[in-house]
Amino acid sequence: MTITTTTTIPIIINNNNNKTDNLFGFNRRLIRYLLLWFLFSGTTLFLNKYIVSYQNGDPMFLGVIQLLCCSLGSYTYLKFCHYFSIINDHDDKLKLRSFHLHYLIANPFKFALIGAFRLLTVALGLVALWYIPVSFAEMIKSSAPMFTMIISLLIIREKISLKTTLSLLPIMIGLSLCSAYEIHFNLVGFAFALLGNLSECTQNVLSKRILIMDKYGPNQIQLFTSAYSIVLQIPYFYYIVYCRFEWPITNIQDNLILCFNYFLCGLSFHLQSLTEYALLNMISPISHSVANTVKRALLIWLSVLVFGNPVTLMSWFGTALVIIGVIIYNKTIQQQQQSLLSIQNNDDNIPFIASKQIDSV
Repeated sequence: MTITTTTTIPIIINNNNNKTDNLFGFNRRLIRYLLLWFLFSGTTLFLNKYIVSYQNGDPMFLGVIQLLCCSLGSYTYLKFCHYFSIINDHDDKLKLRSFHLHYLIANPFKFALIGAFRLLTVALGLVALWYIPVSFAEMIKSSAPMFTMIISLLIIREKISLKTTLSLLPIMIGLSLCSAYEIHFNLVGFAFALLGNLSECTQNVLSKRILIMDKYGPNQIQLFTSAYSIVLQIPYFYYIVYCRFEWPITNIQDNLILCFNYFLCGLSFHLQSLTEYALLNMISPISHSVANTVKRALLIWLSVLVFGNPVTLMSWFGTALVIIGVIIYNKTIQQQQQSLLSIQNNDDNIPFIASKQIDSV
């Protein structure tokens, strides 16, 4: 029997006992990256909200700083540490390469496209925090698997079963409940958060294809996509610096604090993105999606505690429904992959090739 899919990615089974794809395993390196990802995601989110809402920082300028920190941090690591990428668990024969600038134009269309979506994701997410609370923004992002399924269907022509489609109903119902009963609901903020979520899902689909199929490492993706994002921001950066850059001398202390927060947020965003790309190389997309759901649930609770946003009972119920829906969706996908594995194991002569499910970040 031959399994035919639209986009095929060879899955290499690694029997190394020191590596585990179990999210709750005892791999210290995996747990360390997971905890760091949670930490830097939280600090980035809260700094974004504080700078945009309480210090009246410019969201686009903050996006420039974040992507600039990503480029400088990754370039420094690749140039001076002489280690181009971490070991890719999907390819044990991956060779380490030294850094050269010509890698920037090795795949210009792919990196420029991901860079554009990355810029769009950062900008839309920061603008959304102007209008809606952090908890509501994170709840919207929890519905990412629904958008990922649609994007996978459109971009890579991935076939979606009826069972998978039905498993997304709790996510859509929960999202509707949260939107309807949100006290601080704002249509503009909701639209920006939704578009940012859609852009992030598209970025993740393209990034995972490059990580797995083109054998690029986390620092490579981080540097090249950020570099293209900065190029796309040059016109706005020129407008900010030469047309709107006014710092009164009387508020120089506040401006210095704002500059420090800009830098701190950019550094946190760089470390968040880097640890996330590292996790994508260590665990399966299903495990990553489950971890991402847990992270979003923690951030929703923390945002309510930190910022004191009032939340209705129906909003809490809708949030719980979204999280439960994501878990059901991931379980459905996992069962489908296991069924494909069991069918293929009965065929001794044909090498196993199956499409990898691409989930949200």
